[in-house]
Amino acid sequence: MCFFLSKLCHPRGLNFRTQRDNHEPAFHSFLITREDGTRAYGAALTMYEEIENKEICLAMQTLQAMHMAELSNTQSRTLYPHLSPAHTTHSLPSGKSLIQMAAGKVYDQRKDVLYGTKCISIVSRLPLVSTFNDFLQSLYELVMDSAPPNLPLCSYIYNIIHEVPLLPPGRSMRIAIPKQSIVCQRPG
Repeated sequence: MCFFLSKLCHPRGLNFRTQRDNHEPAFHSFLITREDGTRAYGAALTMYEEIENKEICLAMQTLQAMHMAELSNTQSRTLYPHLSPAHTTHSLPSGKSLIQMAAGKVYDQRKDVLYGTKCISIVSRLPLVSTFNDFLQSLYELVMDSAPPNLPLCSYIYNIIHEVPLLPPGRSMRIAIPKQSIVCQRPG
């Protein structure tokens, strides 16, 4: 189940970015339908975390060097069979070659900061996708805030899982978390 859930949380796989790229968290929802027709509703917030492990940073730079070598090799088209040699030497609409465009985004371990995707998610039998989004965004803001939260992060998660009562159908409730309150409405 863990592998399956990781595919739903990271549908595009693990992504890397540098400080030049957008790091804003992105929310998406998903639906799991079992063989018996029961459904589980999921929500995921994907964020970017700085990678401090030097070995991972070095591996990323090595992979990019290999990628650039493949782009510059006009004889071999193993990775890009759809590209003819003309694509690497002639100009693209922007006036740059494919290699020049890729070179502008190359990660340099000495001067760039590398970020990788990380995800927090909720899976529930209730279709409360909007509430899940609000809760995950609140957790993210709590963690990213310069002032540490009053309680450990796991306390807020424990509260939602074990202490907030299950709503009766058709009712709503306000859940208070630091700096925000979330309104939860259960469908009828």
